[in-house]
Amino acid sequence: MQSEDCPLLGLEIDAAAARVLWLSGRPAEMKAMQERILARLRTQSPLQTERAFELEALSWMRLGMLSRDVGDACKSLTYLRRAADVLQSLPKPPPALRAELAANLGLTQMVLPNGLNAAAESMRAYLAVSREHNLLCDVADALANLATLYLQLGDVPNARMFGRTGLDLAQWVSSKQQRAEISVIAALAEAEGGNFPRALELIDHARTDIVQRSPGWALTGLAEAQALLYAGAFRAAWRRAKEAAASMSAMGMMRYCGAALRIAAEAAEGANRRDEAVRTIREAIILLESRGHAASLARAYECKARLTRKRGDAHRARELRESLRQPLAVVP
Repeated sequence: MQSEDCPLLGLEIDAAAARVLWLSGRPAEMKAMQERILARLRTQSPLQTERAFELEALSWMRLGMLSRDVGDACKSLTYLRRAADVLQSLPKPPPALRAELAANLGLTQMVLPNGLNAAAESMRAYLAVSREHNLLCDVADALANLATLYLQLGDVPNARMFGRTGLDLAQWVSSKQQRAEISVIAALAEAEGGNFPRALELIDHARTDIVQRSPGWALTGLAEAQALLYAGAFRAAWRRAKEAAASMSAMGMMRYCGAALRIAAEAAEGANRRDEAVRTIREAIILLESRGHAASLARAYECKARLTRKRGDAHRARELRESLRQPLAVVP
């Protein structure tokens, strides 16, 4: 092994360790490690190799993912653009990194105001690159992400179709962790379509594969709360939503915390606990206005309008719903 390879090998090990920190529910430590990797890449001249640039792009992408999940979509987009600049400087960017960048861009654009058309274009690119290079795990993930996009648009039939197709493929090609994450997305789509037993079954399956105390584990609680809410099990939904909100808050995932509180408020409303519902929906809206996406925020304002009978809340909900009614050029 050449001497200049040794520092890079150490950074490869650090990058793998950063992934473990994320799966262990320690995003702040993951962020610190990714920043250390970038600092060393910038300051050590022997690391000006093609693989070093790939590692730099990957680090920017992971910081972008983390910023998105803590609720800072603008910073996420900044990091992802830096990753794109690094990849574009390479003669032949690896297809897997190109696919991962397109996926991350799409997920971040979904959270940005009026970002759904851009998100659709990114997801189309993600699916196209993955298919072209036979990246089957990424194809499964892209299909699941399209389900998420259609859920935001309120197109439940397409959301269920993409969720089921992605999960079918994931059963054959994906890791347990990725398969569990796709199961959660498919469960949300099934819950929206009224198939509560199937949604809860998928969530149970996901829990057997997903790493406990990871961000994905917390998301299973949010999905279960949503399914229980639709099934009319309001007390159980409230309990699961509050647990999910606490877990996400502890990990700094405030974007999802707002959604969990919105579900808790709707559950309290269904259980005729109006005062608690009003208090909780106000808290949810504060978070969702700055960190959530339009679909979840619209539902929050619809809930608040039902509880308060205020025209301003109803108007804001309608305004948000209108922003979601835009033609998307999504090609499966």
